[in-house]
Amino acid sequence: MNHQTVQVRVSSCGVSFWDSGKLVWDDTLGHRQFALVDGAEALLRWFSAWKPLESTDTMTDDPVLRERYAKIARIFLDHDILVAEGSPRHRFEESAVSAFKPWGRLASAFHFSTRNLAGESAMSPEDYDAMLVENLKLGPPPRAHRTFTGAPVVELPDWSAANWRERDLLNLLYQRRSDRKFVDKPIPLESAAALLKVSAGIVEIDEQSQTVFKTSPSGGGRHPTEVYVLIRAVDGIDPGVYHYNPTAHTLALIGGPCSDDDFSRIVTEQAWTENSAMVVFYTAVLERSMWKYRTARIYRVLHFDVGHLNQTVYLLVTALGLGMTFTSAVRDELVEQLLGLDPAGELVMGCAVIGNKA
Repeated sequence: MNHQTVQVRVSSCGVSFWDSGKLVWDDTLGHRQFALVDGAEALLRWFSAWKPLESTDTMTDDPVLRERYAKIARIFLDHDILVAEGSPRHRFEESAVSAFKPWGRLASAFHFSTRNLAGESAMSPEDYDAMLVENLKLGPPPRAHRTFTGAPVVELPDWSAANWRERDLLNLLYQRRSDRKFVDKPIPLESAAALLKVSAGIVEIDEQSQTVFKTSPSGGGRHPTEVYVLIRAVDGIDPGVYHYNPTAHTLALIGGPCSDDDFSRIVTEQAWTENSAMVVFYTAVLERSMWKYRTARIYRVLHFDVGHLNQTVYLLVTALGLGMTFTSAVRDELVEQLLGLDPAGELVMGCAVIGNKA
């Protein structure tokens, strides 16, 4: 590339941040990070718009600093921190920015920074087995679910006690719908209990690694999804906020009733939720997946896991003759307050709003 004639600007697909006193540039397309030298900030500002590469000569009258800026600029161009106008990298960046424009730059940065590149190495099953052994040497893994010692507990009936309206899987798949019209009456306790047991209950667990098997799949058997239930109208259970224990098949009372006004604010004033009888909130516990997987791509898997689990809930709701709709249109901060979450390590993912179909 002829450095002396090219027009350049700062890459639109990179992110800079401070880490341990150093300014770091993260190339989200190329998956490379660079610790930037002193003076780099001035260059990033200088090339915020298209300029000739040699324009660094006009940044300062100091000949030593001028030479330094010119050298750094050439290095930046060679490493895609600066992008040449009309280059393949420039064309790809323009396409990426345009495609993600409605969602903003951070959505684009997340997608491309967690996109596996052709030449990147991958761990084999044997590698993961060896890493599991090493992880266990460092200490026990995070527990498979949260517990609330001392909280009042509601014992739930077995799933077999429920009135199953449909048991054929093919019929359920074709009958499943998102229902947004509910009648104002309680859900049978047996139905609520069966829904929780079959969807979120633990089928099998390896105690040493806390690898869990349920009726829905999860990346690496980590099952980071935690289940909380807002009881609004369920026979035999007082209204309130509960946590589902998938080992004991119990509900732990962790909060009092949620008023209609407060609930409406939580679900962003969606009027169709008004006569719902119970709301299943899904959260993701980061450490559970991070214990096995150290790649940021697993953040995608957290969403897959909720999708798997929620589809199972959909089918069970249909089998029980109830109605539901999943929504992620919630005010995360209000859900965190309702459930008593630490948002740094347990993320709000959405909720299943369930009731008796109108």
